[in-house]
Amino acid sequence: MFTDLTSLTELGLLPDSTGTWALGAWLNHTHAPDAHEALKRMLLAPLSDIDELHARQALLPSLASLTKQLAWRDLHALAAQVEGYLNSNYVLVPDSMAAQTIFATRYRDIVAFVDARVRTVDALLTLCAPILDRISALPADAAFVRVVSAFRACADPRRQQIRAAVARGHRRGVVAMDRLVRGTTLPSGVEEPFKDALHDLVSGIAQLDAFCSLATASDRVGGVLPKIMPRGGASLSLSEVRHPLLVSGVPNTIELAPTERVIVLTGPNMAGKSTLLRAIGLAVYSAHLGMAVSAREATIPLYDRLLVSITAHDNLQRGESLYLKCGVYTQSSAQSTTTRRSSRSSTRCSGAPIFTTPRRPPVCSLMGSRALHTAPLLLPRTSPTWPRRASRIRACRAGVWW
Repeated sequence: MFTDLTSLTELGLLPDSTGTWALGAWLNHTHAPDAHEALKRMLLAPLSDIDELHARQALLPSLASLTKQLAWRDLHALAAQVEGYLNSNYVLVPDSMAAQTIFATRYRDIVAFVDARVRTVDALLTLCAPILDRISALPADAAFVRVVSAFRACADPRRQQIRAAVARGHRRGVVAMDRLVRGTTLPSGVEEPFKDALHDLVSGIAQLDAFCSLATASDRVGGVLPKIMPRGGASLSLSEVRHPLLVSGVPNTIELAPTERVIVLTGPNMAGKSTLLRAIGLAVYSAHLGMAVSAREATIPLYDRLLVSITAHDNLQRGESLYLKCGVYTQSSAQSTTTRRSSRSSTRCSGAPIFTTPRRPPVCSLMGSRALHTAPLLLPRTSPTWPRRASRIRACRAGVWW
C-alpha cells in the first residue's frame, strides 16, 4: 500500500517536523536508537499481500510475550561493541605464531582491544543462540524471515572455533580469532565472511526489537485482529472503533458497503470529527501492518493507497494561501487514486469518498477497496471525481453525523 510522509505524520504514526510523535508512547517500545530507526522503517512499509498479513497477525501475539523475556539492554550493548569492532580500522592480527609474538610486543593496545572484542563477539553469539531457537519456531512473514536468517550466525560452524578459543582462556588463541572475525579470506565451503554474518546479526537484533515494539503496541491497543479481505467488492466494517489513545472515548460504528460512495460527517467544534477520521485511517493502516485494531470487530479490505490531509497551513513566503494548498492537495489526491478495469474493458474509478465538515473541511476518501485518502472538500460539482450521490446519513453517538 502506497502512502507518503505527510499522511503518516497527519495520523501521528511518524514524528512531525518539530520532532513531536503523537503516537510515540503507543508505538515506540524499542531499547536503542538503531531499533528506533528500524521501527520507523517498518511503519513506512505496510504489507499488501493477504498471506503476508495473516502471517504477521499470527506472529505479533507470540512476540508480545517473547519481548518480556529478552535481555534487551545486554543485547544492544554487546551489539554496539561488536559493530564498533567490525568497523575498526586496526590491522588484522598476523597468521603465524612468530608474527603474532612480534605484533603483540609492538601493538599491546591493539592486542588488548582485539582480545576484549573477540570475547564480546562470543558473548553476543552465546546470548543470541537461545533467541534463534525461539524465533525459528514462530510463524513469519517475509520481513521476519530475514530477521531469523540474520540470527543464524549463532549456528555458524566458525562460532565454535571462537567459543573454543575463549574457553581455553589464552590471550594468544583469542587474538588469533581476529582474522576469522574481521578477515575477508574465505575457507573452502564458506559462502560469506563471518564479518558480514555478524553485521547481519547486529542489524537483525535492531529489527527484532522493532518487531517486538510493534507487537507490544498491538497487544496494548485492547482491540481485535481485523479480518482482512481481498481487493475488490469487500465492505469496510469497524464496530465500535476508537482512537488508540482515547481508551475512554465514545466508540463509533462504521459500515461502508462497496455500493456506497460517500459519507458526510458534520457537527460542532470539538465533536470528534477529525479524531474519528484519524481513527479510521489508523485502523486501516494498522491492519496493513498486521496489528490489532482498536475496535470490537473489524473487517478491512486491502487498499492500494492511503493519503491524508487533516491540517494545513498557509505559506506567505511562497505565496500559498490555505485555500490554494487545499486545492492543490485535492487535485493531487484525485489524480493519485487508482482505477480498475471492468470485464467490459471500461475503466472506472472504484471510489467511495468520506467527506467531513469541520472548520476547514477535510475529506477522507475511501476508493472502494483500492485506496484511502483524505483531502480538503473543495471539489466543484462539475468535477468528474465528485460522487454522483451521497449514501445514507445517520447519527453517531459522538454527535458526529453520518
